[in-house]
Amino acid sequence: MEENKQSLDSATSALNWGIISLILSVFCCGVLSLFTLVSSLVGIRKGKNALKEYDLNPDFYHATERKRANSGYILSIIAMVISLLAVLGIIIWVAILGATFMMDPFDIFENVRSETAL
Repeated sequence: MEENKQSLDSATSALNWGIISLILSVFCCGVLSLFTLVSSLVGIRKGKNALKEYDLNPDFYHATERKRANSGYILSIIAMVISLLAVLGIIIWVAILGATFMMDPFDIFENVRSETAL
């Protein structure tokens, strides 16, 4: 009976996208974390579709296919959270850096010079 069951290709695809997303989220920083967001969205979508397809007819597929689809789905969610934190960190860093450059460093000395001139 087990020989007649098929594999679920979208489950394998979801797992592959989940692994790729997790690797990208760990090693890619900066603007490249946007690629991680895109790949994790693809992995989440494929994992959700694979789980729906498996749940429609579980007797048609191997039991490991659900685990594979669920693993890809979870890995993609983890990668998305990591990359969202990276993007949030970049936004905060740019805001702090922008606020720092907006300040005039010589403004402090202007007050000191005007007080000593009197």
